[in-house]
Amino acid sequence: LYIIPIPNCDRTGNLHPKQCHPALDGQRGKCWCVDRKTGVKLPGGLEPKGELDCHQLADSFRE
Repeated sequence: LYIIPIPNCDRTGNLHPKQCHPALDGQRGKCWCVDRKTGVKLPGGLEPKGELDCHQLADSFRE
């Protein structure tokens, strides 16, 4: 079974910084952080929903 993530965007078309796989069989989907403009995945592993602070991670890459 392959899961194709559907991008999660705001009203202006920018990606939300946290993207997640959908939940399956009662299991929470895993999430990852992306650059809001390009969609490029930021370094870091997949984390369970709600346990990832993508705003803080993105800020650390801008410094």
